[in-house]
Amino acid sequence: MPAPQVPQITTPAPNRNDPENFSPRMDTFLGEFPDVIDGINTVADYVETTAGEASDSATAAATSASDADDFRASAQVAAVNSDLARAESQDIKDSNEVIAAAVQSAAGLPSLVGQAGRVLKVNATEDGVEWGVGIEDEYTVITASGDFSKSPNATWIQVECIGGGASGRNNASTTSSGGGGGGQSVRQLFRASDVSSPISVVIGAGGAAIANGVAADGNVGGNTTFGALLTAKGGFGGTSSSAGNPGGAGGALADATTTNSIPYQFGSAAGFSNTAGRPTVYGGAGGGGSGNTTQGAGGASQYGGSGGAGNGSAGVPGVAGTAPGGGGGGSTNDGGSGAGARGEVRVWQW
Repeated sequence: MPAPQVPQITTPAPNRNDPENFSPRMDTFLGEFPDVIDGINTVADYVETTAGEASDSATAAATSASDADDFRASAQVAAVNSDLARAESQDIKDSNEVIAAAVQSAAGLPSLVGQAGRVLKVNATEDGVEWGVGIEDEYTVITASGDFSKSPNATWIQVECIGGGASGRNNASTTSSGGGGGGQSVRQLFRASDVSSPISVVIGAGGAAIANGVAADGNVGGNTTFGALLTAKGGFGGTSSSAGNPGGAGGALADATTTNSIPYQFGSAAGFSNTAGRPTVYGGAGGGGSGNTTQGAGGASQYGGSGGAGNGSAGVPGVAGTAPGGGGGGSTNDGGSGAGARGEVRVWQW
């Protein structure tokens, strides 16, 4: 609230030089004094009250400052305790790592550092363990000849070789023609230590097509090799004869040559006359045969290349086989035969 004011005396003070008006003026003058005294008392009360409030405010401010100092000191203590707790936690972690390393060393276990995603395996001397890669950690498909380098972490290497497919026969007349045989598939598991690195890989070429205007048996597919360890034969070319007009033999029916091979060999024979090429699960399927205006479909392979269809229409070529290892279709009425498909090497390492 605003500060109170002392009322002013409005009556002029009486003067002795005016004796006639002295008494009435004095009475009026003195009559204003009670209001002035009340005003002075009011101001005094206001000053006392304001002084008390100021004193209370000063006390409260001093208390707040003291509380702030206490809070500041408590925060400093909490910060020190937090640093101590963090240091103790790091000490415990370091101690645990030292203990874990000691336990690993005592048990003959290698360090865990930098080995995320890897697995423990028994070492080659069978007197301890070491880190290795997981199952099927690396898978490689090789479609062109060259050198292959194994993984330095591999323990086992499985290799599949697929030979090249053969081309079908072309006949310039209405004589039936056989399709080309599918390339052989051979698979073998090796210890990584038995596989040199780098090792030479040769991909068998598909048998070249027989052009129209040329009456000839189909060309054989090339052999696919993985060094000297594994060889898959190419298919045999399509033929023509009066006794059944046979298709080319599949690679699995050829004289397969392997080193330390398990009996895991596929690759199907081709069709003859107007019959379809033989299907297969692994390796290349055989090409379809062809008769006079008739033809057989190419065989299907689940995990290799399919054979091409034959064609008996005049001037229409047989269909090429698909990679890897599919045999080409035969051709009658001089359309030109289908070519065989290239081979392939597949490598699993773990």
